[in-house]
Amino acid sequence: ASDVDATICRITITGGATEQEGGGIFSDGDLVIIDSILNGNSAALGGGLRTASDTNTTIRNTRFDSNIASVAGGA
Repeated sequence: ASDVDATICRITITGGATEQEGGGIFSDGDLVIIDSILNGNSAALGGGLRTASDTNTTIRNTRFDSNIASVAGGA
């Protein structure tokens, strides 16, 4: 779905992979991530997280580890 707002709390996302955007999470709506871990994800853009430029993103107490982007945005 497009333009969906979401809140993610207390989850681990690991091992996600895509040749496009957002190996762990891709969001084109407003996004809140709390008390979570994004680890070992990969993508061309935004290994762990990729958001659309016209969205609001809030991240609290969340760890990004070992995410890889082949073009830009490793977080």
